[in-house]
Amino acid sequence: MTMITFTRDDAGLALLRFDFGGAADGIFSKAFLTELDAAVTRVAQEEDLTGVILLLKDAGPEMEAAEIHARLSLQGTAVGRSDQLRAAGAVLRRLETCGRPVVAAICGSAIGAGFELALACHRRIALNDPDSLFGLSQVRSGLMPALGGTQRLPRLISIPKALPLLLEGQLLAPEDALAAGLVHELAGTPEDLMARAAAWCLSAPAAQQPWDMKGFRIPGGAGPLAPFATREFQNGTSRLKAASGDNPAPRAILSAVYEGTLLPIDTALKIEADFCAVMLGGGAGAA
Repeated sequence: MTMITFTRDDAGLALLRFDFGGAADGIFSKAFLTELDAAVTRVAQEEDLTGVILLLKDAGPEMEAAEIHARLSLQGTAVGRSDQLRAAGAVLRRLETCGRPVVAAICGSAIGAGFELALACHRRIALNDPDSLFGLSQVRSGLMPALGGTQRLPRLISIPKALPLLLEGQLLAPEDALAAGLVHELAGTPEDLMARAAAWCLSAPAAQQPWDMKGFRIPGGAGPLAPFATREFQNGTSRLKAASGDNPAPRAILSAVYEGTLLPIDTALKIEADFCAVMLGGGAGAA
């Protein structure tokens, strides 16, 4: 079953429609990643392409369950698990560096790996549906983001604002997601959603992620000298140990954020995969 449908309109806009129902493991299925890799290659190579719209539907609770299943089924050594996670993350990294403006048109919820896919797009426009939720909820299942969530979100909204969402798995309604900076725009109807996505692509031919721009710095700073460092990292470790009990995910997330935000994004993404791989084997790393 085809999970990604590629179409192109007269304005040179590519539309990628996603059907995660064809993959028992959602984004982490080998079949889906193979299709996404092929789509990204086509996007990068096709002539006169003016932009890419990812239509994300059904990236909510059902996909969250698929992600949990996929992650817990990873076998082998920590190195082997990390290699698998790095390979999955590399496809998303290719998407955001493909040389075309890429926008996520989110129709419904985007939770967990579904929202990580949206974070790999240059812009996120969501349908203003009161039943929709957005965020990185993996910690609630004893897991951590492994497709860039611990690195892209802090670079997007700052470390202090990202940590509660990562460490508690908070999910936000559309208006709250807009206020927090998780999405850039809200649309009133599906037609408005697609029109906004197309208009933005055509208006931003040289779009890049903030962290790929020269001179980028994480909002509010990073590392041990950041004004929030003692509160969020040093004291945070003790608080997490008392609050999370046997769940290793919060500490692994905190460690990945601390170490990764000190480094360029490509190295940081590998560090995230390494922490996740170790955690799945029973360890959590240390901040």
